[in-house]
Amino acid sequence: MGPLAGIDSLFLENVQTMISDLELPLLFGVLFGFVAALMAFLIIYDEYQRYRLAPRRLLREALTTGGLAFGIFVVLSLIVGYWASHLIR
Repeated sequence: MGPLAGIDSLFLENVQTMISDLELPLLFGVLFGFVAALMAFLIIYDEYQRYRLAPRRLLREALTTGGLAFGIFVVLSLIVGYWASHLIR
């Protein structure tokens, strides 16, 4: 066993702790991100119908906005979860 064997196990332990700390924020991010994506999709679809866009473009714009809302929501929930887990310690 080399001198780095202890560092590797410590690194793995820290990674496992970080992953377990982010499980709940990830769950909330996915659940509420899905709701945010659905709402963004519905709002954009309804608003862009007034401009009489082609159906393919209308669907593409609404799906893009929904996906963006989902991604932003998940990333923000992970950031807040990471920050909160370190604040509590």
